[in-house]
Amino acid sequence: MVLAINSYHDCQATTGWGKFDLNVRPPNRLEVRIKVFFEVSPLVHGLNIGTYLRDWQAKVSAAWDNKIRLRSGDPPHEELSVTFVLSRVQSLAACHFPVFIKDGGYAAGAGLYFPTPGFFGGTQMFLKLGQFDHLSYLQGSSANIQAGVGGSRAAMFVAETDRVMGELPGAQPLIGQSKFYDIAMDRVLNSWVVNAADRGLLDNVCAAIAATPASMPQPPVRISATSGAVSKSQDIVDRVAAYMRARGVVNPSIDLNPTKTHRKLRNPFRDPKATATATLEVLPTAEMIKRLGVGMAVADNVVSAHEFGHLLGLPDEYLDYSVHMNGNAIMVNSQPAWDILCGMHAPPVPTRPWHDAYNDSIMSVGNRVYAAHAVTLWQCLEAASGHPWSIVAP
Repeated sequence: MVLAINSYHDCQATTGWGKFDLNVRPPNRLEVRIKVFFEVSPLVHGLNIGTYLRDWQAKVSAAWDNKIRLRSGDPPHEELSVTFVLSRVQSLAACHFPVFIKDGGYAAGAGLYFPTPGFFGGTQMFLKLGQFDHLSYLQGSSANIQAGVGGSRAAMFVAETDRVMGELPGAQPLIGQSKFYDIAMDRVLNSWVVNAADRGLLDNVCAAIAATPASMPQPPVRISATSGAVSKSQDIVDRVAAYMRARGVVNPSIDLNPTKTHRKLRNPFRDPKATATATLEVLPTAEMIKRLGVGMAVADNVVSAHEFGHLLGLPDEYLDYSVHMNGNAIMVNSQPAWDILCGMHAPPVPTRPWHDAYNDSIMSVGNRVYAAHAVTLWQCLEAASGHPWSIVAP
């Protein structure tokens, strides 16, 4: 087909929700337009909706624009790169999707909601977003924790720290406090090894920390030692760090400051020339947030960009709706319907691991767009245009 300017209005995804306009803009662009209608919680003060929408658009564009490309099945097989535009309408009847701006912390209660009394007449599916949901995962979680405000992203980190602290030997520390362990070290020839009596303790610490899912940072560890000689301290902490890395602890940090050492020597007293003590400090959640790795799935995730994916008819990937949402048939059916839609493409598009899967996908806790995230657009473009198309990127 030879591309011409075309607009297809109110295209509807078959996964259970999602509606949008498709605008073909030759020679190489497909513009997806979604009209939103805003309501704001009475508890939110001083919000400029125009500014909020511009900020949301910026996050959507950064996450979604030009990540998807569709190719015409008719000669000369033109390719369209997909961009996304949010626009505000003034009435519920004119929108594709209503959005309620809530109060509270980052990512607290944000998400897709089915008809609920008191919201949009009680008959409309809608999206909830917070004032701060345009922040990155790192910024928003850190802000929640520092301000003492709850939020699902912050809660993930807090829960993981609590899990580790709870599995470690000894009493649970107070919120925001570290947990300390002294590890006896023995000199063997010209180096140091963990004393046999403390290996079980250190192995338990390593096992609890290493069980942290790969999608989030491990609760961090600081290793300290005190000695009259810097080289001796360095060797001690290096050996402890190597021992922990070999057991799955990622990037334990090293501190040679003797004031950070919990106790210099362990009782019963051993020959100081042949023994030494290293101190482990398992650090609290706020430090865990600071150490998010650049390559981690969660590092650059933005809640509002993730929630935008629902407007395209895409379900979540980080939880299985049949387990967590079994009271709503539309939601429960949406994930297998997505798999079916992926299989309708020729060749079939790989389905997403949506069975409680924390991963780097934008519909999980990451920021990567996959081919499966294009299938609702692909299906609607084929149906509206009457011509065959295929997904060629991502």
